[in-house]
Amino acid sequence: MHDPLNVALAQSLAAAGMVVLRFNFRGVGRSQGQQSEGRLEPLDLAGAIDTALTFPGINPAKLCVIGHGFGAYTTLLYAPFDTRIRTVVAISLPLFRASSGFPRQFERPKLFVTGEFDEICPLFKLEPFVEQQAGPKGIKVIVGARHLMRGYEEPAAEAILKYVKAWAEMPGV
Repeated sequence: MHDPLNVALAQSLAAAGMVVLRFNFRGVGRSQGQQSEGRLEPLDLAGAIDTALTFPGINPAKLCVIGHGFGAYTTLLYAPFDTRIRTVVAISLPLFRASSGFPRQFERPKLFVTGEFDEICPLFKLEPFVEQQAGPKGIKVIVGARHLMRGYEEPAAEAILKYVKAWAEMPGV
């Protein structure tokens, strides 16, 4: 939760007037429970969404979920089953976890973000994966960045903010 990219992204989105909730999955940081390698973590995401929707100023028609690494994987695993999620940003998706696909595809708008030198989500593997995804989709490459985006937090946050703002301003989305 205190990862430099997560902090920069939360600050950037909040400064743009968006409501932001960061959370840890079970067994991470001071969160209770035990990690389950993705079996139960989608329930953590559902709980975070339930909580976020109680915050003042939330527009439930404009709910975006952003995940990095394992969070991106869990988001894409869960999002197709929750119609409250209107768009997804998947940062540095661990493609080895997604090699056999997902039970259902997320057909609403989505953006995949990767670093130019991302060793877990290399562009040459991400492109064919994204091509197979249903619905509106895009890829943004953060030049010079690796998987954790260390030292490239600001360019990554700017690119994601640009996408989220453009998406949020679209009527009827």
